Amino acid sequence: MTASHPTPHSIPPPQTFDFIPDLQTLLSNLTIPSNNTDGSSTNSHKDLAADAASIKIKINKARLLVDSLPDVGRTLEMQDAEISELHAKIDGLRAVLTHIVENGRGR
Repeated sequence: MTASHPTPHSIPPPQTFDFIPDLQTLLSNLTIPSNNTDGSSTNSHKDLAADAASIKIKINKARLLVDSLPDVGRTLEMQDAEISELHAKIDGLRAVLTHIVENGRGR
């Protein structure tokens, strides 16, 4: 397995993942119904369904952006194999440097 050089990839902006406040508001509206002065509920099922759909769209967009990032599908085994290869390469380069330093002193 050869290590590929990462290509520049833009990271999604933070607001892409900012659906938690909307979700918290939706959940609060489900658990604590607010009443108008006439006693009728302001949280209709239609409003809650529309809010939930909006949040689901935001979550799906965020999921798609994360899935498009490089190496997201790499398994731990793949990462461990690459790390082992890199450690072996580092050891080899250290050996070369040690050899250069030792042979350079004698001159």
